[in-house]
Amino acid sequence: MKLTSKTLNHASLQSLSPIEKITKLGQPVILALQNALQFLSRELTRREDPLRVWQDSDRHPNTWSASNSQTGQSIHHVSEDELRRWIEHQYNQQSMPDIEQHLTMMAMARH
Repeated sequence: MKLTSKTLNHASLQSLSPIEKITKLGQPVILALQNALQFLSRELTRREDPLRVWQDSDRHPNTWSASNSQTGQSIHHVSEDELRRWIEHQYNQQSMPDIEQHLTMMAMARH
């Protein structure tokens, strides 16, 4: 029996096999679970970059500014090359504690 209505009434459910009932009744639940899992996945994996970069206004043409919300450091009205060096420095600073911690652990393992 093929159902044409989106709503399942008692009579139509009686004519379905147990497998068909699970399939028909489970679709909205499965869809809701999929949506919830996709939302959670996006929210848990979303990581905002602490660096914010913008091009300066007409007052300082062809210059850039940036800030790092993690360190509180910022740079203003610099060239593109200066900005690039500053950004590289910011990322290198962030990775240094990991490297130092790794080297300390290696040194402790040797003793």
